[in-house]
Amino acid sequence: VVAPPDETPALQAELEAVKARLRLSNIELEALKSSGPAPALEATLVSEAHDRTTVRFLLDILGTEEAPLRERLGEVEAMTHKGLPLEGVREAVAVFYARKADGVEVAESLADFVDEWVAQ
Repeated sequence: VVAPPDETPALQAELEAVKARLRLSNIELEALKSSGPAPALEATLVSEAHDRTTVRFLLDILGTEEAPLRERLGEVEAMTHKGLPLEGVREAVAVFYARKADGVEVAESLADFVDEWVAQ
């Protein structure tokens, strides 16, 4: 079945959202199976009241360099304090970095992209 042309962009956006949720779920499952890529850093960040799932999620996406990780954790925290749902923020972060990795143009800042994504 082929969707009418006017529905195609909406369906593509919905498909991308489903793929992002699947990637997010896979990352979370893998994170829960192991001690993570940087157990000491993870323990430090969790002891500072950061959500363990978000810490592991960002470790898997960004790697183990502490400065960018702390910066993104701060952004995620600021977004959730603005009232955005954590799951929506994580989904948007996954899409943002997946698009960047694929060479797709994205908003200049992660915060702008998340605001746009969660508003969809």
